[in-house]
Amino acid sequence: MSFHVQRQAYAGLLWNKQYYNYEVETWLNGDTGQPAPPEARKQGRNHNWPYLFNRDVISMPDTWEYPWYASWDLAFHCVPLSRIDPDFAKKQLVLFMREWYMHPNGQLPAYEWNLGDVNPLCTPGCTEGLHLEKKMKGKGDVLFLKRIFINCS
Repeated sequence: MSFHVQRQAYAGLLWNKQYYNYEVETWLNGDTGQPAPPEARKQGRNHNWPYLFNRDVISMPDTWEYPWYASWDLAFHCVPLSRIDPDFAKKQLVLFMREWYMHPNGQLPAYEWNLGDVNPLCTPGCTEGLHLEKKMKGKGDVLFLKRIFINCS
């Protein structure tokens, strides 16, 4: 791959970090001091994920055209991101395994438009790319791998 193309691709990964605030309970019930949302919203999309509480900086596919996360895409983005910012890439994968992202049944949120959509669990496979930091730093992060795989079992 051309150095310039690679550099632009990495710049895009770094540039498309975005603060993301999506609290399903607030979306369903409305903000205090504001008019109540339509009653139908309580049975609309994502109503069965009321505990999802996102207030984090997340690597987005494209903050202009796709200003929402997709957990599958994010996991794959973490593989090349690990070459330039392995700590951020690991934090992203761990973040989606946290209890305020996961459904009580262990499902990861798919994407904002349908959190409960079914996606294959690709996070464990993407951790392999992050273990490449052994080549970069001389040692791998075994604690990180244990943390990810315990959540996946």
